[in-house]
Amino acid sequence: MTAYSSGRIAVWQIPASVLSEKSGQDTIMGRQYAPDDESDIPETSQRNDGGLNSIQLNCNYAPQEVSLTPKKRGSVSFSNNGGYGRLLCIVDDAHGVGHSIGLCCFTTVSSLAACVDTGGSVFQLKFTQGLVGMKGESICFFSGSHGEICAMEALGLNASKTNGHFDSKQLDDQLKEAKQSILNSSALLALASFTKLIIVQLRPRVQVSHWQVLKGPPAFLPFLNWYWSADSPDNAFIAFGRGSVVYIMQVSKISQSDNTSVTSLRLNDSPFPDSSTLLRSNTSKNSGNRLGFRLLYSFSFEQNFLNLKWISFNQLIVVNECEQLHLLNSITGEMLETIDISNIHLRLNSDLFKFPKISEALAVAGVRACMHSITAYGSQLLILGETGLYLIALRTWNESVIFLLRRKQLQLGLNYMEAALKSITSVNQTNVSYFSNETVDNDYSESLLYNQILTILHDEVLHVLSSQNDENDNWISASSVIESIFRIACMIKKP
Repeated sequence: MTAYSSGRIAVWQIPASVLSEKSGQDTIMGRQYAPDDESDIPETSQRNDGGLNSIQLNCNYAPQEVSLTPKKRGSVSFSNNGGYGRLLCIVDDAHGVGHSIGLCCFTTVSSLAACVDTGGSVFQLKFTQGLVGMKGESICFFSGSHGEICAMEALGLNASKTNGHFDSKQLDDQLKEAKQSILNSSALLALASFTKLIIVQLRPRVQVSHWQVLKGPPAFLPFLNWYWSADSPDNAFIAFGRGSVVYIMQVSKISQSDNTSVTSLRLNDSPFPDSSTLLRSNTSKNSGNRLGFRLLYSFSFEQNFLNLKWISFNQLIVVNECEQLHLLNSITGEMLETIDISNIHLRLNSDLFKFPKISEALAVAGVRACMHSITAYGSQLLILGETGLYLIALRTWNESVIFLLRRKQLQLGLNYMEAALKSITSVNQTNVSYFSNETVDNDYSESLLYNQILTILHDEVLHVLSSQNDENDNWISASSVIESIFRIACMIKKP
């Protein structure tokens, strides 16, 4: 689905043959910075040999230009490898008079989509297949006059790796279960204005499932991002915030017998008027499914953020106003690493907020808008700069451990190793909890993991311990380090 400044929305069909089966479904290929190519590397506040790795993509062909006002339906080439996109339909009325399309996305229901115009109004798009092809109908269910919507994202399965301990049949079963989940059938849509977070479900009818107050500085737009995996189809998580505050909320399915009434739970002492809400998502008499919304964490920082993306089960990427990229632990709120990406010259979307019918508040906040410049694919982050497309990827767990140890963060590195051992010993667990700390790739074998940990203990940990200054030794921390090493040694099984 493509939106144009004229207010037109075009829906395309991309054939499966365009995607190469050998290219992999979880990896975007790029060119890693070579040591002799440092002139093109963005300057960083610290070395990129930790949790994050910078890659610049090879874009060696000029994309074909597409007219903003196509006069007829047809096919258009979008690639030089023989792939074609077929134009299915065009929607011209999903915006207010004089406004452009700011955001658009499909929902978990394939026939439903949503879009937001530059006036802050939200439209539901319903696609139906007729004798002469597909047609789209638009309905405005939220007017920008009640509060301009400036951020939107529909719930969808993340492209990150599913649990690698499942074979292809089990993975198909997981995806089938996810498609049958109430989260999938509800077509959840997260919206954010300057003052509120609103979660709307479009099926079986349009209704507000949850809302809460969202405060922040007037010069910054709100940000939000979903995380939903096929490993846990009945639980989704949304990270949202505005300015310097980040919130993590869980959305889950709650079963209830038909005889039990559905009530709303409110926290009187909470800063949010509706921070825990339970709503019946289906009016069927035999349905006992509800959606529960629970605020898990809130973090406050010194800097203001422009955008936020999930890249793994418990890690987020946030970009601040100085164009610094932070790797954030979504459970503890700890900043694990920082990279300066100011030399990328992040492409801003401020042109969307310069139309005459835009409010002054939205125009001021839209100066730093970058909702179309950053996107996540699994554990990789794509960033659109002024001169190129950049890829930020997570390093492997053992490279992260070595990085921490070389920075003298001994206890944190040992915690990573202990978490990796715990995750490899729980391969038979099928229920995934949000509080699990899975830091190692699931396709690791036990013997490979044990050998890598023994090598790290011998080459890195012993070196750190031997280089400690006796005058600065902290016996309490030394005791905890020894206990961690002992636990790790006990968890390693002998061949």
